Amino acid sequence: CPKVPADLEAKVGYHVDNQNPSKKEAVFGYVHLRTTDLNRALGLELPLGHSTYPADAHEGTKFIEHRTTLAVSVLPGQVHLGDAANDVTTNYLWLHDQGGIAVFAYNSRNEHLDAASLVNRGYDQYGTPYAPCGRLCRSNGYDYQVNSRQYVCGRPCPPEEQRHCPHRFGVLGYSHRMTFKDHPRLIGPIQRGTPAWQRLYAARSASERTNSYDQEVIANAHPLRMRGLKAFRFAGAIRTLAQVLRRALNFVLDVTSTLGKTFVAQT
Repeated sequence: CPKVPADLEAKVGYHVDNQNPSKKEAVFGYVHLRTTDLNRALGLELPLGHSTYPADAHEGTKFIEHRTTLAVSVLPGQVHLGDAANDVTTNYLWLHDQGGIAVFAYNSRNEHLDAASLVNRGYDQYGTPYAPCGRLCRSNGYDYQVNSRQYVCGRPCPPEEQRHCPHRFGVLGYSHRMTFKDHPRLIGPIQRGTPAWQRLYAARSASERTNSYDQEVIANAHPLRMRGLKAFRFAGAIRTLAQVLRRALNFVLDVTSTLGKTFVAQT
């Protein structure tokens, strides 16, 4: 049959359309998953390794399998950044058991995030609970011993309203605790939606730069006609190794150039 694809191991997957982020477009082939290690102190962004799957593979369900194949294990307190595809409960639980911290973009899926639905369920899209009066609480710290976050209202209401509040006798008013066990996608050492969380997640651009460089190299070259999962895995490994060598060499050249300069003090 002329419509049967030549590569029987490749599948049809979907990704966000670059021209229209609200739509998805079908892609036939394979998907590469790559982890980049970011060392801000040294200014190094080194790809640690990659995994290749048919394009129909759900990236989030492959996170644990991909991460366990890397030579660098999960370190205690290590922060892992990931897009919304990785926002899967099992990934949070696995990273927590390994001692790592997950900072994944929130995937709303089919959840109702309108104001009325959030109030009805008791907490907003960041996991912050509502006080009985309907106001959002604020974090009062994370307890690492029991893996939970304490929220308080802080008594922001006016004095006349406080006189009728049943929680007015508390120093910080209404108090509520949410645990990682009950809400692994929302509760963690780094509170979702805060400036600290946003600053950490912004560092994920290092991974985007790694992927973009791959695409630029492929676009400017004459890629070989490949077929089969094994061939694409080998090609992905070669590109990852090439990036590691390139970035390591650039780091050595930058350090050598910097140390070789003579700094002149002006008074």
